[in-house]
Amino acid sequence: MQFKNKYLTYFIYFLLVVAILVAGNITLRRYQFENQNHKIEVILSYQELNKLALLSGQEKPELFSTLKKLGITSIALEENTIADYENNGELTILKGSEIVNKQRIGKAYRFILTHLSANINLKRDKNKYYLVIDRQSTYDRLKNFLQAELFGNIQQNIKWNILEVSDTLEDFQQIGLGISEDAIKEIESFGFTVIPRLKNANRFNDSLLELKFLTLSKIKNPHTLIFAEDSVLGYPLSQNLQKTAQKIKNLNLNFGYIEFAHQKGFSHLALELPSSVLRVFSLSEKQMTNISAKQATEKYLRAAKERGSRILFLHPFFNHYTGQNILEYNLEYFQSVLQGLKELGLSPTSITKPAIQNYQPANQVEILLLSLGVFAALLILTNLFIPLTSLLKIALAFGLFLTGLIFCWVFQYFSFWHNIMALITASIFPALAIISQFPKTFPPTPTLSKKISGLLFYLLKITGITLLGSLLITGLLSKPVFLLSIKSFSGVKISFLSSLILVALYFYLTPARISSFLYVFKRLFFAPARTGPLTAAFFLFMFILIYIIRSGNYINFEIPYFEEWLRSSLERILLVRPRTKEFLIGYPFLIFGFLYAQKNIFVSKNWLWFFNSIGTVALVSLINSFCHLHTPLLISFYRSFLGLVLGIFIGTLLLGFFYALKHFSKKSH
Repeated sequence: MQFKNKYLTYFIYFLLVVAILVAGNITLRRYQFENQNHKIEVILSYQELNKLALLSGQEKPELFSTLKKLGITSIALEENTIADYENNGELTILKGSEIVNKQRIGKAYRFILTHLSANINLKRDKNKYYLVIDRQSTYDRLKNFLQAELFGNIQQNIKWNILEVSDTLEDFQQIGLGISEDAIKEIESFGFTVIPRLKNANRFNDSLLELKFLTLSKIKNPHTLIFAEDSVLGYPLSQNLQKTAQKIKNLNLNFGYIEFAHQKGFSHLALELPSSVLRVFSLSEKQMTNISAKQATEKYLRAAKERGSRILFLHPFFNHYTGQNILEYNLEYFQSVLQGLKELGLSPTSITKPAIQNYQPANQVEILLLSLGVFAALLILTNLFIPLTSLLKIALAFGLFLTGLIFCWVFQYFSFWHNIMALITASIFPALAIISQFPKTFPPTPTLSKKISGLLFYLLKITGITLLGSLLITGLLSKPVFLLSIKSFSGVKISFLSSLILVALYFYLTPARISSFLYVFKRLFFAPARTGPLTAAFFLFMFILIYIIRSGNYINFEIPYFEEWLRSSLERILLVRPRTKEFLIGYPFLIFGFLYAQKNIFVSKNWLWFFNSIGTVALVSLINSFCHLHTPLLISFYRSFLGLVLGIFIGTLLLGFFYALKHFSKKSH
């Protein structure tokens, strides 16, 4: 790895060491932040609790008291809709044509119908709807909200508490009418915190925004808002989202990011107020119908432990509960989640202030030093392929690097620069580790102990170098927008392919032939096809394809039962599930590549590129663990350690199997 100029070598390594020290300091700050963040909020839906009470025959006061004793901290309260008022018997919806039909059949509704007929033109208004409302307060609320959203499509100049609506039934029945004051009082009387859930509006306007947030003023000390359905309030117009963000800021509210819900418009709000975001984990209705309470508990605990979720939105089971009383089944399920959280050292409580507000990310000076370290590592790797003898070329590369940095700084493309630097780091460090540390020569007749010690030292060195790259990524992507997954590291697939290609290229060509790689590939292209190389190339291609499919969200497929069982078993035994591609594939291949590099035992040494390129998967997986910024650092380090230890164990078993097979083959001959 030495450059021709020793002073240049010192300077490049100095930049790298400084960057690693800075990254270590940022990593320590993040670890201290994560180590102090033990609060978690567990919430249930008010609507779903009403349904649970109805299906179980349990009185709501008794149910709420039981939930409070279990440790549930908060209740999510959805906006009322006209359909809710109708189902509760607080209003009646009549269509104009329905009034005509009811008049025809006799005395039913005669007084109301006669009054309506006298005040409206049924010939003209047969397709309009009339809301007959009992309570004055309900009438006033509906009138205000419907006027704000429907504008001229509502009339209230009919006598008594009757509203005329010109709209489709499906539309106006689902209009959000704010948070119910009666429900707020009921929830708070049992000591729960109210988490309001506001719906988006098809006809968003300033009056409607004011009305929705005005209903939140009835909540005692509101602290967190979670938007309902598939979009946030104000979507799709950015100016409307800006108004919603300003309201949240004025009220000093947090707002929940529901993982995997993909709520439209959320990123816009989150980028405006990143320090107010709380990660929420919730299982969808479809997921709840396909899993058991035990599986749901595992998913919620995994989200709290590994995904940085600070609000768990639990949903009851309504469709299957193994013949057990529905209430008992769900109470046991809730209790298992709460007990599991306590065993993880988490404290269920209301979160009034996101912990991220106390976190100190990397500043611009630190980002500059980290970027210089990435540039130094890139030069070191380049020098392994093509010796850098020209100071002019290095100076030119450094100039281009600074030009890109200044451009991003001037035009404030900070996140883009952070992502690019992290992508380069993830792409080169696994390859740099293997290429720089793989022995250039081997002892002619090494003893078994030297083989083992040499192998372990080699594995420790390459994992150590890869972990240094992980520290750089932790520093580069330390902003709250990355930690909260508002923005994610985009480049996992690229980094995987880059590292694998670099390692395969280096060991296939060998250092002596790298300078003439075009000639080598030209000769390979015109050479006669051979079964061995074709098989290896096909295997490598299929492996890459499967790996990319399995590590992404492009194809939705069911995980095989055996794999699901293996994952769950490993997680129960080891607390955190190590990545199977590390201990089942990557590290065993690295072991094979190291032990059989210099000997033609079961494959030609010319196949070293194949073993080392597949083995690179272990290091790529290791560094990618730290690219999941929402995962606590301690979990990522522990998972990486487990992958290494289990990989050595599996590799040893496979070697033992190979030696046994070899011994049996010799005896049979």
